[in-house]
Amino acid sequence: MEKTSKWKTGNNGTGLLKKTSVSFIIFFLASPLLFAKMPSPSQIRSLTVKSGSRYFFTAQENEYALELPGVEPSQIQTDLYSLPSGVSLVSSKREEYVSSEGERGTRIKMWFTFRDTGIAELPPLILILGRKTYYIPFQKVEIYENPLLISPQASIEINSGSKTEKLKNGTRMVTVHAGEEIQFTLKLQFFVQLLQFDWKLPENSIFKEIKKYDVERGLENGSDFSAKSYPLAVFSWKPLVSGTYALPEMNIYATSYNGIRKKVILPPFVLKVLPSLQSDEFSKKIEKNGLSNIYSNAFAEQNLETKTNENNEISMEDAQKLSEFYSKERNSIFPSKNRKLREEFESSLGLEIQSGTGSRPLGIFLIIFTAVLFLISVLFFIFKKFFRGFLSLLFVAASLIFGVKEISSSLKKYGIFSGGEVLAVPEENTSSRRFESSGKKIEILEEAGNYYLVKSSELNGWVLKNSVFKIK
Repeated sequence: MEKTSKWKTGNNGTGLLKKTSVSFIIFFLASPLLFAKMPSPSQIRSLTVKSGSRYFFTAQENEYALELPGVEPSQIQTDLYSLPSGVSLVSSKREEYVSSEGERGTRIKMWFTFRDTGIAELPPLILILGRKTYYIPFQKVEIYENPLLISPQASIEINSGSKTEKLKNGTRMVTVHAGEEIQFTLKLQFFVQLLQFDWKLPENSIFKEIKKYDVERGLENGSDFSAKSYPLAVFSWKPLVSGTYALPEMNIYATSYNGIRKKVILPPFVLKVLPSLQSDEFSKKIEKNGLSNIYSNAFAEQNLETKTNENNEISMEDAQKLSEFYSKERNSIFPSKNRKLREEFESSLGLEIQSGTGSRPLGIFLIIFTAVLFLISVLFFIFKKFFRGFLSLLFVAASLIFGVKEISSSLKKYGIFSGGEVLAVPEENTSSRRFESSGKKIEILEEAGNYYLVKSSELNGWVLKNSVFKIK
């Protein structure tokens, strides 16, 4: 019997050889299409690790990407030098990609988190390709505060050539002479929608709005964040009496990125007005008597010696003394006398009269009084004196409401803010901060380290503990 050979020859063997050769030739010819020619060293050195988005933020992952055309993922190795403080590499990956022209290559993606705001300067990416090592720079990107933590911020741009300096506490001071005009532009940043904008005339000044901009939204088309400052209005301000002035009172309400309606706090600003350079009798009369006594029909009459200004600064000693007045009022069973003393002290400091913080003894007294009245009402009903019983119940309800109100208010923690910076987060190196004047009564919500989270009708944020005198 004839044995069959394991290796076939003839036409079948020739066909198999042809198929193998054709497949090898096709693969050889197609391989340049799968991965184009590897870029030259000069081309690789010209590359940049680019940011994956226009804006980077703290407290979230931010993407960088590097594309290498004509290179397979298996041919690449990467490494990083030590990262700066506050920067962390979360993850990275290499993947194959195809460009719009059909060219294949490798895309390297990396995700970082940043603790601090400012310009992100990362060390170059170490790229090992074959036997060569390259150092690819990262694109410089500015890191912004996380949008959920940012409040709308106002800024002032002085348009005239007045003398400007920045004080140690961050306050910007502009110096002019009485009768000199300054022009400034009010701008708004980090907001979604402008809800309200109006202003009041400052005292002893000629103040007018030169131009008002039509601003509704603070976002660019197709974006949910913008670092752009939008001008709201241009003002002309000519103070006529020497002294120190804060910015005119302005009511600006805008929606923040987290959807909350917030009052925009004006930046810390002081206008220092020196005596007029003019020596005419009219200027001297303004300096001596004030503008309201000269143009009573143009401005409302004001008592310049006992004016009330919510931006007045008071000393640390006065802030502590004010907290003591509040403490006495809070611990009095009949606080009306101490309240009057406290209000007189606030008036003497030029502060706006503020509401009390509740009296714990008065609240307890009212609750006890409520219980006694209730028992009396029950007795009236037992003896069928219904009119007196219902009348007593009305007093019971009123006494109970006032008692609960006093006790609930007295259980909250309050203090007097002695002035300083208000931060968005309890960290010294945050860039989201503003300056607030002293004398404000604030509610203490919580504490973290050396900071209190406080709120009032005008401010909301973190302040240093040593800037708050607690009301006991």
